[in-house]
Amino acid sequence: KRDWSSDVCSSDLKSAANAKGATFIDTTSWFCSISSRQCPSVIGNYVAYRDAGHLSFTYAATLSGLVTEALRTPLGLK
Repeated sequence: KRDWSSDVCSSDLKSAANAKGATFIDTTSWFCSISSRQCPSVIGNYVAYRDAGHLSFTYAATLSGLVTEALRTPLGLK
């Protein structure tokens, strides 16, 4: 289980992205349960992390649809 406080995106990051004209995509819900405030190592049937700083290949592959959808609007692909 990962530490909730280090994984939750702050408004500072969003503000910094906006100040530079970038789009901020909050991915917290892809890794953490907001209601339980936990970021489990296993999500669904997948081991989410290869080590402390890297996603497992299998879990990363399951995120491809979410990443695609999250990027559609900022890239003008709707």
